[in-house]
Formats: sequence, structure tokens, C-alpha cells
Amino acid sequence: MNEPRRDGDTTTVTPEDPFEAAALRLVLVHGETTKTMPIAKGARVVVGRSHPADVVVPSDTSLSRRHVSLVVSEDGTLTLEDLGSKNGTFVDGKKVVRAELPLGAAARLGHGTSVLVQRASRSPLLASYDDLVRWLEAEIARARAGGGRVSLMAWRAEKGRENDVARAARTVLGPLVRAAEHHKGLVLLGLAQASERDTARLVTKLGRDGLAGSATFPGDVTTADALVAKALGEESAGAPLTASRSPAMLALMSEARRVAASRLPVLVRGETGAGKEVVARAIHDASPRREARFLALNCGAFTKSLLEAQLFGHERGAFTGANKTAKGAFELADGGTLFLDEVGELSPEAQAALLRVLETKRLVRVGGDEEIAVDVRVVTATHRDLELMARDGTFREDLLYRLDGATLAVPPLRERPEDVEALATRFVAEACVSDGLPEKALALDTIGVLLAYPFPGNVRELKNAMMRAAVVAEGPTIEPRDLPEKMRRSSTAARPSAAESDVPDGAPGDYRDRVRAELQRIETKMITDALARAQGNQTVAARALNLPLRTLTHKIRELGIKKTFG
Repeated sequence: MNEPRRDGDTTTVTPEDPFEAAALRLVLVHGETTKTMPIAKGARVVVGRSHPADVVVPSDTSLSRRHVSLVVSEDGTLTLEDLGSKNGTFVDGKKVVRAELPLGAAARLGHGTSVLVQRASRSPLLASYDDLVRWLEAEIARARAGGGRVSLMAWRAEKGRENDVARAARTVLGPLVRAAEHHKGLVLLGLAQASERDTARLVTKLGRDGLAGSATFPGDVTTADALVAKALGEESAGAPLTASRSPAMLALMSEARRVAASRLPVLVRGETGAGKEVVARAIHDASPRREARFLALNCGAFTKSLLEAQLFGHERGAFTGANKTAKGAFELADGGTLFLDEVGELSPEAQAALLRVLETKRLVRVGGDEEIAVDVRVVTATHRDLELMARDGTFREDLLYRLDGATLAVPPLRERPEDVEALATRFVAEACVSDGLPEKALALDTIGVLLAYPFPGNVRELKNAMMRAAVVAEGPTIEPRDLPEKMRRSSTAARPSAAESDVPDGAPGDYRDRVRAELQRIETKMITDALARAQGNQTVAARALNLPLRTLTHKIRELGIKKTFG
């Protein structure tokens, strides 16, 4: 066992190996930053703005140097004691000197830092989920450079038997495997540099019936997060777009399905985080190539020297670290669809090579001289103005013509406010399940703040904010104070003064009433727009809105919408 470290009058115990971590983890959230670390039961930890605190949050100037003392009991209860801080410690909005918090409940330190304890793993054989993802990221980076392979398998485990799955996997593959417990009764097994024979041995040992899903790099995905999502059978970060209620998004997805039936190359335009990959995947899933592989590659995620190897593959010895021959994205996606995100980031050399492959349907690996035939549908995406880049000479005009057979534009989240509440609710629910937190709901005031915010980061920013809010919320309801400060500032700035307000005299003045009125205005506009496009045909409008016809007719009566449209 590790020796405790003593610092003044504090004692902490930190495991040397994250895969032998304590069963609990300490979580601190300030602004956009989340810090997690294992914490042993009985250990005392001091949190503050600077040393000699054990855990330092230098970005929060509202904290005192030694702000609060934390001790975790055997059942995970967090006992906190304010150490005479200037700006206080708060539980459920009330200032406290000493308090006990159950596992998963949060306290606020000063003006902006939240702290809580979560369950990390139940066994020394099981890593925390965060540690496994970090390990996968490191192994994928190593595999990219050396042409190796990383796999992730999701195994079903009866409650209390998760440790048995991890132990059996270690018995078969030893240090090649890392295990972590996931929700829904699953154990995730990460395999590094394991051969297909190794994988087959593992499946034989654990029993094929227990395999819930798997994914491999290179092949299925290109990132650790995507590897997990693929193995779990989950949708990608922007996937809620496919369940959108926005008329603009419904029209876009309908157009995507029509384009999918053709052989046209497709260029998807939209802001960062808006969901361009989801549109690309929808095209693949509706196309004749749906049974083949869909592979996504972010062109902006690689250096110039590595990108061509990622696209076209490389021969052994082609560059330092190329220890074996490796296929590139085009070969791996042969017969299927290759999605190239941020295509505007391609270097001139990569643009020329990509154009050559699109024209000839043949490629040459880096360091090789043999031509290899490929059959791939290419869908590209960008947030940049490629026409302007072509005029400036930074993007090839002939390549732009090749890529832009059909253009689909993903509207930013601020242009489809009808999606915000549903997406936020979904993301909060996912975060609570993933982190083992009790269910939490959005307060009406919180919905109002979200509707007033322009979301420059789109769906991705909303998801990150909701995951953070689920962690820092001190009770069963997510309040505006649990949102990032920039969202709260935006809501305050957007709220009109009494003199500027266009609300007539006698209208509801309470903030909650104004939020309800705003939601009603948005819903009315959605329905009237859909009816106008359907020329008053309620059946067609209901289908476009993804609503039962009876619900639509009820809404028309409830909102007092006129039925005549011309």
C-alpha cells in the first residue's frame, strides 16, 4: 500500500497506478474545466487557491488559499469543513461551516467551484471510465505512428460479476487489456496490439453470447470517444439531430436521404459542432453502401506529414515509426463511405493527391509505387468558405468542383431553438446515467437562459454544458447558476429592460411567465411555418413535424392558430 503524503496538517493517499485506483474519485468543476482524481476512504484533502492546499484551483480567485477540508467515509459520504474562507462554502444554496454530503451530491466553494465525490470503480481490476478513455487515446496515437491496432469490446456482466469479466480478460491477455465498468451492466475491455487470434481467445474464454459490441482502430473509427460509442452501439455526439423537431433540420435530413440514393459526391457545410458528421452518416445509412463501412477522418487533426499516410496508407519504413505496412482511410473504407471533415485544412500536396484518387479511383501508399484500386463514396465537410479560398489560391478549384456535387447546409443551433430543450434534457439524462448520478431536471429558468444563448459551439457546446451542469447541480433540479458563466451573462444581456420591452401593459411580468410565453411563441411559429409549407394540409404538416395528427390538431386549437394558409 502507498504511504500517505503529509503536508502540514493534511494527509492524502494517491494510488500510483490509475488501474489500481480507489473506488471513489474527487471531482472539481470551475468554469469550463473539470478536474478528477482518485481519493481513498478516510483520506483528508484540502482544496484551495494555492499551496499548501493539496488540490489547487488557481483559476478561481474567489477561493481562499486553504478553503475547505474534505474527508470521505466508508460509504462515500463527503464531510466538508470550511477552513475560515473569505467567500464561504455552500450546500443547497446555504452557507455552511461543516456539512455531510451523500455520494454524488455537490457543494459550491466560493463563487464558482463545485466539488463532489463519485464512484470510480468497484475493483482494482477495473479502471475508471475516464482513465480507460485516456489509455485508449494514448494507444491510438501509438498505433497511428506505428501501424498497430486498438480494439474495444463491450461485455455484458451480471450485477456484482464485473470483476470476474476483468479478471478473465487479464488471465487471457495480461497487460494487453485494460478494463473499466460502464453503466447498463457492461464492462469495457480495451485491447492494445492484440492480434485477431488474441481476440478470438478472449471471446472463447468469456463466451460469445456476452459480447454486446466491439470496435477497432484503424477501421471503424478514428478517436477514443468514437471507439467507445461504436462498441456501445451509441450515436455520435451530434446524433440527436436525427430526432430534431426543427423544420429546417427535418427538411435537411429529408434532402440527405434523397441525395444518398445517387452517386453524387456531397459537401456538407456548417459551423463547428453543428452536426456535419451526423448528416454524412445519414447519407451513408440511406445509401446502397449502407452494409459497408462508414469511416470518418478529421483532416485538421493531423500534421501535414501524417495526413497523407492516414488517407492513403504507408509502406513499412516510409517514415520514422512506420514499422509495418498500414492501409489508409481509402482502403479501409473500400466499398463504403469515407467522410472527410474539415477538408479546407488539406495542404496543397494533400489536395493534389486527393484529386488524383477521385479522378482515377486508384492510390499509391506513402513510400510505395504500386497503384491500388479503390471504390469509395466521398462525403466532405467544412466550416470554411471554399469558394473564397479557391479565389485566393489556397484551395484547388478543380478539387472543389469534384467535391461539390451536392451541397447540404446544417443550420446552427441558434436558428433552431425548438431543439434546445429536448437536446439539453437528453444530454442531462445521459450524463446522470454515465456518472451514476440521481436523475435531474431542467428548471424553467434554465431553459430560458439556454434559449437566450446563441451557442457559437452549437450542439457540441450544449452537450458539454449539460454534462457539466449535471455534475455541479446541488439538488434534483439544474438551475441557471449551474450553467457556464458566459451563458448566464448572455441571458442577462438579452433580457430587455421594462422601457425597452415590447410586452404590453398587463402582460405577465414574472420571469417564468415570460419564458412560457417565449416557448409558446416558438411552438406557434414552428406549426404555422409547417402548415404554410404544406399549404394548410395538416397531415403533411404533422408528418414534417414528426407529430401525431391528433397532437397537431390539439395544438392548433390550443394556440389559436388560424387554419387558412395561402
